[in-house]
This record gives sequence, structure tokens and C-alpha cells, in this order.
Amino acid sequence: MKEVLILKCSPRAGGVSDALADFFRAGAGDFACREIALREKRIVPCQNCGACAPFPHCCPLDALDDCREIFDALEDAPLALFAAPIYFYALPAHFKAFIDRGQRFWQARQTRIRKAPVLALMAGGRPRGEKLFEGAIRTMRWFLKGMDADLDDSLCFRGLDNIGDLRARPEIAAEVAAWAQKWLAAAKNC
Repeated sequence: MKEVLILKCSPRAGGVSDALADFFRAGAGDFACREIALREKRIVPCQNCGACAPFPHCCPLDALDDCREIFDALEDAPLALFAAPIYFYALPAHFKAFIDRGQRFWQARQTRIRKAPVLALMAGGRPRGEKLFEGAIRTMRWFLKGMDADLDDSLCFRGLDNIGDLRARPEIAAEVAAWAQKWLAAAKNC
């Protein structure tokens, strides 16, 4: 099996969403995993230049940053996990800039570049708010739809503003690890 892709989408290393990604990796057991921390990658925001509209739907910004490498890893992985915090009911800016660079896939109307499962692990500091994750999940669904992919499942946690909050809820590590095992078993044949 190829490497499972774990995308750490927080601008801050060692935070709650990174810890959730680490719990997922621990649940992966012997599965080979590749981690990419978006904060360590150069991502130039989409300029809406329209260069990706005509065939071959290339983005001229690929020569300036790491987006193509990340998209290639996403396309190749038998399972992909995005781990992200929620900021003001939305995804962090660097992650959103990466998502915006997916415009090329909408322009190409490519079919099924992403065949394998895509998952999201999200953490929000707010303990309440019925729609805390709704905007982020909707954004991810539409981003993936451009690649003819789906957000197959998400696991979202409230009230996790810092690592101390996460340590106070040790059951989360087991829940994420079990979730990882379930999805990795399903992805074995991808």
C-alpha cells in the first residue's frame, strides 16, 4: 500500500490539530504515512489570473511555490487526512490559500483525480455553536468536488482551545486512533 497522506493544516506547530493528526498516525500502526505540514510549505495565493482556464489547466504559480507537490501527493495517496483548527468558524488562512489554488481542477473539470477516501479532523476552541464546523466542512467539500472527490468523513471536536484542554480529555486519543483504524482498513485496497 502507498503512503497515507496526513496534511497538518495549522499555522502553529504542536497545537491541538497537530496532536489529533498524531493520534491518527498512532492508530495507523504499520501503515506507512507521509506528513506534510502546510505551514512549512510555500503557498502563493491564487491571483485569479485565469491562466488555469484553458487547456492544459496549468497554474503559473506552481513555479513559485509547493502547491503542485502537495496536489501530487494528494492525488497519489490511498487515503488523505486533513487536520485543521477552526478560526472564527473557518479554516486557517494558509490552508484556505491552498484550497483556492485548487481552482485549476474546476477549470479542467477533470474526472476522478482523487479516487481514495478523504477525511477531516477538526478542532475548535468554542465549546458551543451549532454551526462551528459547518463552513469549514462545506469549503472542503467544494474544494474536493473540483477533483471529483468527496469528503468521506469528518471527526470534529469542540472546546479544545489548547493542548491542556486535549490532555483533560484522554478519550479523544482512543477515539481518533479507532477512527483511523476503521478508515485504513477500508483504504487497504485503494
